[in-house]
Amino acid sequence: MPKKRRNGGKNRYGRGSATAVRCSNCRRVVPKDKAIKRFVIRSLVEAAAVGDIAVASVYKAGQYSIPKVYIKTQYCVSCAKHARLVKSRSPVNRRIRAPPIRPRIGQKIKPLGKPARGVKMSARRLAIVSQWALRKH
Repeated sequence: MPKKRRNGGKNRYGRGSATAVRCSNCRRVVPKDKAIKRFVIRSLVEAAAVGDIAVASVYKAGQYSIPKVYIKTQYCVSCAKHARLVKSRSPVNRRIRAPPIRPRIGQKIKPLGKPARGVKMSARRLAIVSQWALRKH
């Protein structure tokens, strides 16, 4: 059987198994290293209500700060895909292990290089042939 991913969809090199966590959405048991994790920081008050609170407050605008909610969410693969937190990638793009680039204002983007670098020649050939087949049809 061909392998779909180099790491098998997990991040537990050198360990037999990882502790189980529950998906924040569907409560499915998923290994901690396989779960898609997101750290969400939100304001306790909605943006529409901030002005109302400022008007009704006794304190001046610079004297207080509205608290924030810090939530760590962990999703199973199916819920993360359904919520569009992760997207499926082509076999060639699956080899790119670097996280996606989030350009900031005024930041230049450096090219990542070949996606198939460090891969056996037969696997590169397979990727080239699959791209060619997609273009032909």
